[in-house]
Amino acid sequence: MLTVLVAVVFTLATLIGLWVLNQAPSDPGVIFSGDGSPAASGPSPPRPQP
Repeated sequence: MLTVLVAVVFTLATLIGLWVLNQAPSDPGVIFSGDGSPAASGPSPPRPQP
């Protein structure tokens, strides 16, 4: 009985998660602005050793 309950809860959680992901807007948000420029201009300098 417990196995069936676990399987039902897992299936419901998976279906609800897929439904929520499907509700996301299709237009790109602020994070994916599409300009393609990297956040940093180059590698960071080495840290000084204590």
